[in-house]
Amino acid sequence: MRALISAATATLWLLSLSGTGNSLTAEEIIEDFRKVVLGAEASSLPRNSAIVRKFAGPVRFYLHNRSSLDRQAEAERFILALPTIIRGLDVQIVEDRDRANFHLYIADRQDYRGLVEAEIYKRKLDRAPGRCFVAAVAKSGRIQRSTAIIISDEGESVFKRCLIEEVLQGLGPLNDASSAEDSLFNDRSTIDRLTEHDRLLLNILYDPRLKPGMRWRQARRVLPDVVAEAMARLSGPIGATD
Repeated sequence: MRALISAATATLWLLSLSGTGNSLTAEEIIEDFRKVVLGAEASSLPRNSAIVRKFAGPVRFYLHNRSSLDRQAEAERFILALPTIIRGLDVQIVEDRDRANFHLYIADRQDYRGLVEAEIYKRKLDRAPGRCFVAAVAKSGRIQRSTAIIISDEGESVFKRCLIEEVLQGLGPLNDASSAEDSLFNDRSTIDRLTEHDRLLLNILYDPRLKPGMRWRQARRVLPDVVAEAMARLSGPIGATD
């Protein structure tokens, strides 16, 4: 049985307390949610399928440690910390890869392209996209499987950003938005920690009132209440997620 680390320790490692989540208005948060959650950079769904995508049940991670650097313990700490910062998320790390619905590959840069080809695209590519990568397979908005490939041998900042961004995007917010300042979900940012902004977006997504498959018109009806409650709840001290 794996031991969970404390909420305070986990959240301190993850959060960059810039205050952005509290300075944005509810309408700005809703607009960022629309761009980041209802869009998709890489998914089995067409780009114009503007629906809420999320796991509807437990997220079962299996870690494929392919790196020359042993980063598994750090990745496990991050994964086990997720329920302390995202209310409503059920996370497990499993030993049987066949039980997993989220496969996380930790690899060296030299192996990146081959893994993207073998584990995501299932074909040869002229070049592998991005510095790290995640793809999700979803049906009616319910994510059935996510696969993330992160690089471990290009320094601490790259590893942390890849780990946090790709895992979080694999939970549902698959798009990047240049307007989402101080966010990991922005290809122009160099942030390597989870910000209050991103913490807020994930808590909104995993609120039970946001159902997998909801289109924008349906989500827009419940978002004002969901956003207001999440902003109020997450404005407290570190670790106060409930």
